[in-house]
Amino acid sequence: MDGGPLRFLQANDVGSLRAEAVRAKEEGVEAVMVGSGPLGDPFVLLAGLGDAVPGLTLAARVVLGEDGRHPALLAREATSLDHVDGGRTVLCFGPPFGEGLDEAIRICRAMWREGTATSEGPVYPVVDALNRPRPAGDASPLVALDLTGPGARDEAGGSAALADMVVVREEAGGAAVLRLERV
Repeated sequence: MDGGPLRFLQANDVGSLRAEAVRAKEEGVEAVMVGSGPLGDPFVLLAGLGDAVPGLTLAARVVLGEDGRHPALLAREATSLDHVDGGRTVLCFGPPFGEGLDEAIRICRAMWREGTATSEGPVYPVVDALNRPRPAGDASPLVALDLTGPGARDEAGGSAALADMVVVREEAGGAAVLRLERV
């Protein structure tokens, strides 16, 4: 996927979330994204949607520090989703971006590519975090940064160069369109 349309899914119940995902696929959207919210965990919700939208990229949007999950845990959760969805997973970090963003990306990548990660911190210290089994594909999961919020691009700074993809907002035909683009 490169520059394809992305739909951020929000609904009041799982049935409506599934229907919104199916409608997005029918409308030619190439990726769907779910964040933490009233329905629960984005990884669990996307795992439940995967069969309903074969071929779509599935992005779990998280905000570092907001829900207290360490990047080593996020890497393992993304790996599990990657196995369930057959290698279609994107872990998307949303703003606010703090000083630990680079560190978080490096921890996730090490766990996915080498199967283990060690970081001396300063934000996310971890020693020999294991990731078994490894992700479904050699090139998955991918890391994205959501740059659609006010000032998000400036806030992300050089971290954007560490990501595989970015979420951007464009105006098309008088409407805002989200795109997931390779860096």
